[in-house]
Amino acid sequence: MNLKGLSPSTGYCRDSKCDHLQPYRTDVVGKKKRVSYWCELAKKIPVNMSKCPLDVPEDISEMKVLSFRQPYASMAAEGIMFLNIRSTDCHYRGPVVIYATQGHVRRRDRKYFEKVLGREIFKKENGRYNSLLPHGKMLAVADITGTIRFDNPEKFAAYSECHYLSPFYFEKGMVCYGWILQNVRPLTAEIGWKMPKGCRNWSKIRTSVINPYLPTAEEVMV
Repeated sequence: MNLKGLSPSTGYCRDSKCDHLQPYRTDVVGKKKRVSYWCELAKKIPVNMSKCPLDVPEDISEMKVLSFRQPYASMAAEGIMFLNIRSTDCHYRGPVVIYATQGHVRRRDRKYFEKVLGREIFKKENGRYNSLLPHGKMLAVADITGTIRFDNPEKFAAYSECHYLSPFYFEKGMVCYGWILQNVRPLTAEIGWKMPKGCRNWSKIRTSVINPYLPTAEEVMV
């Protein structure tokens, strides 16, 4: 196989015009068709879920908290989504807490995400749709291990099974980044929490709050 065009450090296809894409799935989202592609040259990110407990050094008193809208928070906490798309690059490498905000995707997209998660995410009661997913809670701990730069729609679509965003999200001429989430460890219990005022994407929390809810080696291996 000709590996020209692959990043020597990561093995991901970095061509501005990737011609190795193969369509393999079509979903209907609202009134539009969502076609998923995969690049034959792209190596899928290794297994996301960790087989060892998280070891937070004792000298670290605080951990970073990264906020997600639902259902992306649950998808990340369950190891389904392991590329978090953001408009800016991330230079931080290390553990973060996955926090589910009060925000949610549009209801018209719920059928697609229910298919991805394999369960209902909304329930209609008294004429209103109520979310069945946790909000305002910390769900898991993961490691940010790197980022992938997306500067063309073909490459963005090639990783659709990593970030689960519609190809329509990517606009011509835009640049975004996929933050790689690995070694995901769901907490043994959801922790209710509120993002401090003025914090939008990032915040911090004391590790003493998280440590009691980290899974043991036996729990992770189950």
